Amino acid sequence: MAEWRPPTHEQEDGSPISLNALSELYILQEAAGRWAFSQGLNLRGEDVRPIDMFDIIGGTGIGGFYAVLFVSLKMTIRQAIQAHGILERRLFSSHAWNYKIQQACLETLWATMGEIVQVFKIETSLDSPFEDPKSPTKCLVCVNNPVAAACCRLLRNYHPRTGQNPRCTIRQVLHATLSNHVQIPAVFIEEERFMSALNGYANPTHVLV
Repeated sequence: MAEWRPPTHEQEDGSPISLNALSELYILQEAAGRWAFSQGLNLRGEDVRPIDMFDIIGGTGIGGFYAVLFVSLKMTIRQAIQAHGILERRLFSSHAWNYKIQQACLETLWATMGEIVQVFKIETSLDSPFEDPKSPTKCLVCVNNPVAAACCRLLRNYHPRTGQNPRCTIRQVLHATLSNHVQIPAVFIEEERFMSALNGYANPTHVLV
C-alpha cells in the first residue's frame, strides 16, 4: 500500500509544503490586507502583525503554533508563512517522512525554532513565560492530556479569573500544540502531560469560542 502524504505544493526552493495548514495563513493575509486598507495603512496584508488586528487569537495544533508566533513572538503574517515553510521543510517534508525517532525530531524542532528566532530577530526568548500580563492580545492554545483524551485544556498568556492556568514557557506551549505522538512526544507541564488537542478530542473548537 502506498504511504499517505498530505497535499503539498513546492516552495521557491523546490521543497514541498502542506497546503492544509498554510491556507489558513493566506486567508488571514487577504483579510489583513483589507483591514489595513480600511484603516488607511500603507501595508500589504503579509506585512500586518495580527496582534494589531485582534484582541484574542487562539488555535489548536498548527493553529496554536500560529497563535504563539503572532502573539508571543509578535510575527507578521509574512514571517509566519516563512516560519511554517522552514518547519515544514525540516520536520514534515517528503525527505523526512520516514518518521525519525522522537528525540531527533525534538532536536530538529528546537534547532529550527532557534534559527527562526535568529533570522527574524525576535527579541523574546522561547524560554520566557508564556503568561504575559502586558500583552495587548490574549492568546489561547487548546491542548489535552493524552491519558484523559476527553479533557481539553487551555493554555493562556493571561491569568483567568476562574480556573487554573498552568505555568509554562513559550517553548512548552509550542511543544504541546505540535505534539502528535508520532514525531513529537507529549510534554510535561507541572507534572501533567499535554499534547495537541487535535489528537483524541473530536472538536476542540467550541472550547476556544
